[in-house]
Amino acid sequence: RRRVYEMSTRTGLLAVLVPPAELLADLDALDEASRRPVGVRVARARALDALGRTEEGLAVLDGVLEESPTPFHRQLRASWLEKTGRTADAHEDYRTIARECDGRDPATRRTGWAVLAQFGLRHEIYDEALDAARRSALADPQWPTAPFLEGRALWLLERGEEALAAFDRSIALAPEDADAHENRGGVLLELGRTEDGVAALERALELDASTERTSRLRPVIERHRR
Repeated sequence: RRRVYEMSTRTGLLAVLVPPAELLADLDALDEASRRPVGVRVARARALDALGRTEEGLAVLDGVLEESPTPFHRQLRASWLEKTGRTADAHEDYRTIARECDGRDPATRRTGWAVLAQFGLRHEIYDEALDAARRSALADPQWPTAPFLEGRALWLLERGEEALAAFDRSIALAPEDADAHENRGGVLLELGRTEDGVAALERALELDASTERTSRLRPVIERHRR
């Protein structure tokens, strides 16, 4: 069993696959040399976070980043900073991630800018979110997430026609994305194109009739049909 831990902790996934208290106890039982690898420390940080000891996990990640400042480790820290209310610190980490990813392969570049766009959308920094989404699209024009994020930012900036065009681009790349159809429908309704908006929302429900989406969209559809 110890061998399985030593092989798997390289990615930190043990914090997900093993109960965190059990994982933490096993990692603490390792000798000092075995606890030194970056993957083992990442697994320990994830276990601490899962046990509600996020500040301790952040301290471990700070040490990891001094030695191995990868976008993966920085994004993990940024997400924990964000959830503990240290928004400015998280924002700086997300900006650093985007810059660090920018000179890499297209998939890495698109993701680096996308996580910054998502942060901007969560915290009402819409102009930056729009810029990041467009940089993500430039990195990989065939990735539907980038125009979707662009559409969200444009909609929140009250630029409806541009948002509609962005959602259309996203749907052209991923025709069965229920979220894109739902957002497109919302924009169309705001633009006064009721019939098209209702049709888009109905398409979203055809693609995903989950309880959550149905309870959200069905009243809107019925209201605009009257």
